[in-house]
Amino acid sequence: MELRQLRYFAGLAATLHFSRAAHQLHITQPALSQAIRQLESQMGARLLDRTTRQVSLTPAGLRLAHDAERILAAVAASETAVRAIAASCPAAGPATRPGPE
Repeated sequence: MELRQLRYFAGLAATLHFSRAAHQLHITQPALSQAIRQLESQMGARLLDRTTRQVSLTPAGLRLAHDAERILAAVAASETAVRAIAASCPAAGPATRPGPE
């Protein structure tokens, strides 16, 4: 599972509407559909019940939606913390990384 897929799934779980979620995520609806199908395949579980009129979360989808909120919040908090550390400690910036000379 990729963070991108998790973000897409969380967006869809929040709206329960493929077109609306795709618009909010700044991707096309077919790209969102493909990412969700791939995620379901990787997870080995149906995450959504789809009809021509509506989308709803399966029990597995409800669990993943709950976990996705926590995971994405933790990732955002980590990114913020690392950036703050990097900003306050110039020696931790990319120029000090070891690498080929």
